[in-house]
Amino acid sequence: MTSKAERDEVRAWMLELGCPVERIATEMAQRFGARPRLAWRYALGWTQVQLAHRYNRANPGRAISAERVSECENWPASRGRPSLQYLVGLARAYGNGCSALKLADLDDLRAMPEHERELLLVRPAGAGPRRTPLPLGQPLDAPSPVNSPSVSTTARSQQARSYRRRWSAGASSGSGADSASGTQVAR
Repeated sequence: MTSKAERDEVRAWMLELGCPVERIATEMAQRFGARPRLAWRYALGWTQVQLAHRYNRANPGRAISAERVSECENWPASRGRPSLQYLVGLARAYGNGCSALKLADLDDLRAMPEHERELLLVRPAGAGPRRTPLPLGQPLDAPSPVNSPSVSTTARSQQARSYRRRWSAGASSGSGADSASGTQVAR
């Protein structure tokens, strides 16, 4: 468990450097092993009680308690799986470019009812081309270069196709080596 002082120090440094809240949340997730909902709260420096108050103000008629915040942050270790409605309301409370999708990780997506997952993953009109998802069950043995923010959408699509071809070639050969890079891949 990390201390509040450590998190506050990281947040202060990043704010001083001009980092946006989303980048701070990413750092909190990586550095402290926090799930997305918790990482965003850490990035903003809020307590569970403060988050519950802000959630209630941002979502009139949908009041939650600090206990509910805790259940959703600790799921799947707790009984309180966050619903899509909760994630949307939480994103509204967090602001700063947060979205329900940014608050869900793989455990959340896998446990969501199919209709909620489909709603969460739908791209709004005008949001650009939808990326082709990797086939289900495909291990992600190496980080994908596809999500780099400095890469254009067209280049990103080309990188994704290239990455999938390289991965498929390595998987079909059964050699355990990535044919494009020559690196050993765990199978």
